[in-house]
Amino acid sequence: MKTLKLITAICLAMFQANLIAQTLHVVVFCDTNDKKIGVNKESERKITINEMETISTILGEYGYDSEMYECHGNYCNKSNLLKVVKGLEIEPEKDVVFFYYGGHGSRAMNNEEDPFPQMCLGEDYEENWVPATLVKNIIMKKNPRLAIILTGCCNKEDAGVSIKSVVSEAAYTKESSIDKAAYKKLFLDATGLVMMTSSKAGQYSYSGKEGGVFCLYFWHLMEMIGEGKITPDWAYLCDAVKKNVAEVPINTRSGVVHQEPYYEVTPKGSTPNLVIKKNTTRTVTINNQGSSLMSDINSLLNQTLSKDQRLRMIDEIQAKHFTQGAKVITKGRNMTTNVDYEDVEVFLRRIALSPFIKHINVISEEGGDKKTQIIVHEVRNN
Repeated sequence: MKTLKLITAICLAMFQANLIAQTLHVVVFCDTNDKKIGVNKESERKITINEMETISTILGEYGYDSEMYECHGNYCNKSNLLKVVKGLEIEPEKDVVFFYYGGHGSRAMNNEEDPFPQMCLGEDYEENWVPATLVKNIIMKKNPRLAIILTGCCNKEDAGVSIKSVVSEAAYTKESSIDKAAYKKLFLDATGLVMMTSSKAGQYSYSGKEGGVFCLYFWHLMEMIGEGKITPDWAYLCDAVKKNVAEVPINTRSGVVHQEPYYEVTPKGSTPNLVIKKNTTRTVTINNQGSSLMSDINSLLNQTLSKDQRLRMIDEIQAKHFTQGAKVITKGRNMTTNVDYEDVEVFLRRIALSPFIKHINVISEEGGDKKTQIIVHEVRNN
């Protein structure tokens, strides 16, 4: 009997070991303070956060927890970047890391060994700039299953022009139109390293108030993967982004110019099979502060609770997170179209009663512990 108990305990321990949390780590740094490109990078921040929150929700159905770290404004700096990247607790061969930087970039003269830029991170002194390759080295040393490292910045110096958005103008993201298996193949079945920057060595990167041409095309083509229109493969995606961006004629004072993204895709060998967990968790850290706002708002969408139960939750959520008279702006997928503008109580009641809303992506929060305004995007099931 003791032998049977021992065997059972060992088997249970092995089973629990296989259920070690698989996590998608999302790290987004955007220099939104810059007087020249800050507005552009705020647009990129919103688009990237929105798309990765949707993808995080989808990957949650395959057993992946998610952790999102976002730093912008005064928090976009070298100290925070290294703190976040070095602090990532990555389960080797299981976790996925997505890193995005939007801001100024530069490179050293005659540096032919490293094709990727240094990220300026809102810093004036070059000793505070961080090479994208350093971020790659720190992350890859932790041996993730897959790492995607994207930098939307100049590989020479910066300039800006008006670029028209190519991101969908849909008011809502419709879950029924998303090919979830394609995102699974791209993020969970792929392995290795994907590293891409918006312009090759010696080139500027260009952006307008709606974001950089690289960022806009990247998410436009990612959306097409979700629609089943192009192959869910990183090499294919990066090549498509490169070709589309390179074809855009950009009018400058010096005439028409082009920028050409540079990328490297390095797959690695086979990795352990994934274990699908029924219950997953999501954590959000914005400018070094943890936020439970998104999880609390999304608790109102829990269809296992009755409408009366969900409605009774509203007062507590409103009192915990919002000031008197707080507002909610609902944005379209392009992050420029205003779909709705509501008092927070009206918004919370509407989503609690709606049978069509699958998830709420919280894009930005204004205010301290209690918010005066938030911006959201709705993922719907119809």
